Amino acid sequence: MSRLANAKRWLARALPAVVSMALLCRGFEADATGWKPNVQRGADIVMKDHRWPAWDAGTYYCFWYMSFVPGHRRLGSFYGGIAVGGPKKPPGMFMSYWGEVRNVHEGPLFYSHGYGAEGASGGAHGDALFLRPGAWYRFVMRIFPPATDDAEHAFVGWWAKDLEKNEWHTHSVVRLPAKATGFAGNSGFVEALGPPSVHRAFERRLGYCRLDGTWQKADKVGTGGAKFFKLIEEGTVLRYDRAEPDSPKHKGGEFVTRQPDAPQLDPPAIADASAVASGRQVAVKWSIPKGASPQLGYRLEVFDNPQADGEPMAVHQDNAPYILARRMDTPREAKSVRLTVTDIFDQRTSVTIPVGGTKLGHAAETAKVAAGLEYAYYEPPANTEWRALPDFAALAPVREGRVSGLDDTVRQDREKLYALRYTGYLRAPADGLYVFSYGTCDGSRMRLGGKVVADNDGLHSRSPRQYPVALKQGLHAFELLYFKGAGRRHHAGLPDRISIRWEGPGFGLRRLTEADFACADDGRRPSLALALESPVANGVAEDNWVKIRAVPAMRRRQLEKLQLYSGNMLLKTAGRADLRDDGSLLFEGLFPAEANRIWARLWYDGHHSVDAGNVLEFETRNYSDGPWEFVRLGHKFPLGARYKDGTVSFTGEGACVGYQKVKGDFTLTAHIADVALRTRENGVYDQNWVGLYTSNVRGKRPDQGLEATFSEYGFGIYLTAGRGMKGWPDHEDLGGSRMCIPSFPADHRWLRIVRRGKRYESFTSADGKTWQKAMELLSRHFTDAQYAGVWFRAVPGKGRGLFHGALDQITLEAGKVPEEVRPKVSAEDLPAP
Repeated sequence: MSRLANAKRWLARALPAVVSMALLCRGFEADATGWKPNVQRGADIVMKDHRWPAWDAGTYYCFWYMSFVPGHRRLGSFYGGIAVGGPKKPPGMFMSYWGEVRNVHEGPLFYSHGYGAEGASGGAHGDALFLRPGAWYRFVMRIFPPATDDAEHAFVGWWAKDLEKNEWHTHSVVRLPAKATGFAGNSGFVEALGPPSVHRAFERRLGYCRLDGTWQKADKVGTGGAKFFKLIEEGTVLRYDRAEPDSPKHKGGEFVTRQPDAPQLDPPAIADASAVASGRQVAVKWSIPKGASPQLGYRLEVFDNPQADGEPMAVHQDNAPYILARRMDTPREAKSVRLTVTDIFDQRTSVTIPVGGTKLGHAAETAKVAAGLEYAYYEPPANTEWRALPDFAALAPVREGRVSGLDDTVRQDREKLYALRYTGYLRAPADGLYVFSYGTCDGSRMRLGGKVVADNDGLHSRSPRQYPVALKQGLHAFELLYFKGAGRRHHAGLPDRISIRWEGPGFGLRRLTEADFACADDGRRPSLALALESPVANGVAEDNWVKIRAVPAMRRRQLEKLQLYSGNMLLKTAGRADLRDDGSLLFEGLFPAEANRIWARLWYDGHHSVDAGNVLEFETRNYSDGPWEFVRLGHKFPLGARYKDGTVSFTGEGACVGYQKVKGDFTLTAHIADVALRTRENGVYDQNWVGLYTSNVRGKRPDQGLEATFSEYGFGIYLTAGRGMKGWPDHEDLGGSRMCIPSFPADHRWLRIVRRGKRYESFTSADGKTWQKAMELLSRHFTDAQYAGVWFRAVPGKGRGLFHGALDQITLEAGKVPEEVRPKVSAEDLPAP
């Protein structure tokens, strides 16, 4: 059974190096104990209380280990729990999913993660600062549908309550890619990630699940034996304790706690509810008290009378635990709103809200403006660690210029301890009411027209809050102050540190874009224009090898470099030496399949920058004019693959193999013609690679081809972006790295795989003539037929720059391969008897 990779990484940092070697163990050894409560298959809510007597020196307490019903191959499974690393460190609270999930929301203490070790595809983790030893906590897991019955997806949320302080906390909400109505049971385990002598203990009580709307007791826990478990507190609490003797009178491995037939639920409640109207628009906001049962969904009914009588003239409802403000258009002026909140247990409460008036914020009078925002980028003085917004007036900017929107890529390769000040104007397209969904990691403060409309200072995740604002049509003075602190270990490496969306008259909730911003333009700053030089028909490029020309107008400024981006991923960088005779720069290369949104940034006069005045949008399709068939493996991300003129090229995120089927012995050879090795400038993830690969032709689902065998038996040799030349794992590969421990010559660019029956060998070469053996694998599991070819992998969301690679001079020769000449061992080389 595999472990939660994020918990391991957390504990590896928290524990001494010798202790963290326990992370290399696999399976339920003597120091990992499994347990399973009688949670009913199909239950949509699972809940229980836990308590820890102390934070020990290294243990992962997993108490969510679940999959879904009805089963679907895209849903996968998940597990989560608490990881502790000593009495002086806050415990970590982790959740990881294996399936095509999408992170939707995290509480302020928790941070989303994408692809990670062990193949986890999403989830959230963070330091649970509210957890204390010796206190009881209620943990609730809920699967729930969207508000529309015809939607082909579902959501899973996790909440925790501090029973002593009467406070609820949200961990996370994720979206599942297919319909699911319940959980397929639950189990857990206690895993020692420190010395076996560590005193490990936890307690459980009041376990329940809800099946078909009826509460059932999850009071029976199977343990596989009485060892380390016992009933305490008159049979109401089950205790696991490695330091105490076994239950002397308990027979078998099943324990049943005494508890009521149904749980006692907190009632739902609404606080601070208000509503304002402007013409035929209304905005509503509210809050949920910390001690009330958490919100699952809400329903807004708008009336044209103060009593909320009769039929509502407008209705909106959603299952969104994180939405606490919304705007609506109405056919007549609103006089009252009925807000109904449904909690995570499907209890409801309603309140009628009188609608007040509001004044629209006046638009600014401006001179000539250009698209985008002015920015100033700051770094703290030496030995200074920001935990709140700094005094910007006391700082000198390190970089400054103009960006097209709220883009923090001007930080370059810096992951923490920096600050940004954006100034300019926000363009309101019409008179009316707007609601900002405002999330930043870490702190920020936003002003419109000189007034603070959102204040979200401190260290926290990008958990969004909603802020209604009334604006007149036109431009409004805009300022955003933002900082990224040193934070905790979960803060770095997050995408979208600034995530601000808004909704308003005529448009639903969406991101702020470059069209929403403007700033003063004195005409003295350089400019940059992009032109697509490849043929395009109906928005689709004829070839996925695309040429883009960048034309700078320097206005007597000195060009430093030019960066080309796709979204927030750096594609290429060029400097003055790359300028053509006409002063332009030409970028050409492979682009990811599907939609591309390409923009550029010009750096000049040392530390100034300006973004291009236009964005190129086009689609591409993968292309092959030869024998190589491309297949994308696992979850599908934008990824470009191309075979033309004897060269296979890749770029993007995800995994892709260009393969042919071959039977029996073969020799596969290729030359790495191009690869994006990690540099400080490009920020490419160091575990991306390009190389050779072979895999079995078989599987439980033969119609899936290579996808069906990719996770079974394979063999490969590949050059990574930052870890050198690697081969197929020579160990149990708990972390899912698919890399061996030793490295091979990183300056070699020739690769070869040779098959002789059940024996596979990989080689590298500097010149394609003299070969050096890398690895040899002998296995009875390989089938006669193989998928053999070139392999590209770029772990999604892990790099600042987009990875690419290409191989040429590829040959696949089938037929018997002569045995290599192996040196004979002389008698003197043998050990003495």
